[in-house]
Amino acid sequence: MPESAPLSRFAPVSPLSGFTLVEVLAVLAIVAVLAGLAMPGFGRTLERYRLRAAEEGLRSALYTARSEAIRRGGGVTLRRASGGGCTPASEQDWSCGWTLFADTDGNGRHDPGEALIQAWPAPRGVQATVSVAAPSTYLNLNRSGRFHNLGAFRFTLRPERSSDDKAARVMCMSSAGRLQTLQGTDRC
Repeated sequence: MPESAPLSRFAPVSPLSGFTLVEVLAVLAIVAVLAGLAMPGFGRTLERYRLRAAEEGLRSALYTARSEAIRRGGGVTLRRASGGGCTPASEQDWSCGWTLFADTDGNGRHDPGEALIQAWPAPRGVQATVSVAAPSTYLNLNRSGRFHNLGAFRFTLRPERSSDDKAARVMCMSSAGRLQTLQGTDRC
């Protein structure tokens, strides 16, 4: 009769194998130092991403507003959002997001029965302000896709937690509808 196979084919575990507590603590200390060095750079990268996302959302809103005004023959309004736990600090503060709707009566408010074209949520971590001749919570568009009774205006987007003007983005729109984005708080 053949002999039976051994129960384990592996070598017995030596009592000296594995990591010591000192080795584990040394590795954790190195990882903590590297993470500490990387975090400020990651924060700035996240800040730039949020600004870029807010800029693209606003650019999309402005272009959509113009094309909808042309398509509908005017009567379109781009208005800053409020409510939902977000309270704008001033008439120029658009940090709560914005909505685009068919404004059939031209009063600048989204009334019952007026079609909501699109809504953009609040840009997270970004402060958005608009500068026009007279501070306003809304911008009306006429049938040619131009912002009614406005010359040039600008939106300023800046990180909420940064006072560095170089981090801000300024979106300038001419009275003819040309949109230009500048880095920093340069005037249009």
